[in-house]
Amino acid sequence: MLAGSKVLLTGEIGQISRAVIGRFSGACEMWTISPRSHPASREEAPVRVTSLAIDLATDPLDPLPTDFDYVLHFAEASEPRSAAEGLDGNCHAVARVMKHCRNAKAFLHLSSAWVYKPTADPSHAFQETEDLGRNFGDQYAATKITGEAAARAGSLILGVPTVICRANLVYGPAGGSALDNAIDNFIATGEVRAAAETPAYFSPLFENDVADLLEPSLALAAIPPAVVNWCGDETVAWSEIFRHLGRLIDREPTELGPAESDRPSCAQDPALRRSLAGAATTSWKHGVEAVLKARHPRIACRDVA
Repeated sequence: MLAGSKVLLTGEIGQISRAVIGRFSGACEMWTISPRSHPASREEAPVRVTSLAIDLATDPLDPLPTDFDYVLHFAEASEPRSAAEGLDGNCHAVARVMKHCRNAKAFLHLSSAWVYKPTADPSHAFQETEDLGRNFGDQYAATKITGEAAARAGSLILGVPTVICRANLVYGPAGGSALDNAIDNFIATGEVRAAAETPAYFSPLFENDVADLLEPSLALAAIPPAVVNWCGDETVAWSEIFRHLGRLIDREPTELGPAESDRPSCAQDPALRRSLAGAATTSWKHGVEAVLKARHPRIACRDVA
């Protein structure tokens, strides 16, 4: 689908963005956007990628072409310090990009698994049709919900086929996610912070599987927007991930209390995603072992069944 097309990707410094750039930038004309506070990301971009420094919430979009075939809106305010900052980064920016690129064949908006309304069962796997209403990380989840509203309204008003992808814990050797950072900290200190809820369950998705999902998700774009969970096939407890890592390196995790910003429990139903792209290629056990071997090659890794 993307081969030979003109693609805009926002939020190029993120882990998901890097996986997509690595997979697709050689096959299409790719433009990327990063905020001015991250100039290093533009220096690291492949030479075949055209990168611009634009704050999507405030800067004029005039330097940006309007003739993109596909828009991959991955940019977000991941740690907004106020409601206004969260709304600017997670809602206003969505509407501005969609309006600017309203002739696109499809618009992919990256949302979050943490928009779902909590249930009493921490292992409950949310389906795409379930109620919204989560809030954590101050204004993060709340303003991600408003971002979905902006994408839905823009799709209906402007006639842009859209798909909303709700991502779970994405992780992998590239690093940078909450799970990757927790693995790095465990290797360095032997310590693991408990999740915000105990027990806490997640559906982690390996970074390579994200790239596999991209084109099937774009093919789902519709008016009004389609919604698909970007999650792995397995539900796993946060504590079990680190018990498994401990067995791999023969170290018992020292559990600490949760940090205030840690994500609460949120597993997702992968049925729709599997129908689009097939089974995930990487199980969570193989995924965390890959992270360990890639990011900490000097650490001896046991063979654990």
